Amino acid sequence: MLESLLVALIVTIAVVYSGWQLTPATLRLRFAQAFARRCGQTRVGGLAPALTRAASRPSGACSGCGARGKCPVGRTLT
Repeated sequence: MLESLLVALIVTIAVVYSGWQLTPATLRLRFAQAFARRCGQTRVGGLAPALTRAASRPSGACSGCGARGKCPVGRTLT
């Protein structure tokens, strides 16, 4: 029983992480800003700045991004 719960927890964390990494940066940033607005006054609101920083960082390699020489890595997303 404990092993099943542990496996379920690990799989859930892996799914959330991969979903976060594969989501486009602008959508992640929009989600982080909505989360900050909604939970700003609660105990969970302290996570909002860290989530916004994580959302604004590029997450992936540059191969196949379509920038064609205009690399957006390091720019501030809006």
